[in-house]
Amino acid sequence: MVAINLFDLIKIKKAPQNVITSNVKIENNTILKAVNLMKEQFGIKDNFKIKLRKRIPIGAGLGGASCNAASIIMALNKMYNLKLAKEKLISLAITIGSDVPFCLFNRPSIVSGIGQKINFINNLAIVPKHLYLYLNNINVSTKVIFDNFTSNGNRQSIIKNKQINYFNDLTNITINQYPQLRIYTEQTKLFMTGSGSTFFNFDKIKKRQFKSKKYKILD
Repeated sequence: MVAINLFDLIKIKKAPQNVITSNVKIENNTILKAVNLMKEQFGIKDNFKIKLRKRIPIGAGLGGASCNAASIIMALNKMYNLKLAKEKLISLAITIGSDVPFCLFNRPSIVSGIGQKINFINNLAIVPKHLYLYLNNINVSTKVIFDNFTSNGNRQSIIKNKQINYFNDLTNITINQYPQLRIYTEQTKLFMTGSGSTFFNFDKIKKRQFKSKKYKILD
């Protein structure tokens, strides 16, 4: 997993009661889950006013909700000088979602288990410097995809001969549930992010129907 320079903006400050405002409608609010988790775990009595400006598309398989939750955990860790160790941060984050632990660190990593095993990729020479995202307006339900997912077993390795191999076991399931995305799979150099609906690659496809934007991979 890698992080890119596409992100939401979150402002948080103490308030008489918990209030979350956003420029878009938010369902299954991971921000509130993170706030309640931290308050319960560490006896935080304060409430917060949180302003969210969504820039990461919803239902696009880009981990926006996971990043939001991770940001709140890290913000309250800093605000209350909790000085939580990596292992403790991960154990908190995993209770909210499987991608939240990675979002705590945003470093190129091999992530396994249910998202709690994070091994940083130290050989950054094998990590591309940028990628192209092919966004669309299709909102994919992660729950629907995983409700239809059957594991194909563990992959042995994603790094071979100092090359990163890309695959996504969810692609066929997402395409079956959202056939309008099939046009992307017809391009063999495109890969799906998460449970979809976004696709990516490292060399821009110069076709009018495939609009893309270049993003930097953060290290």
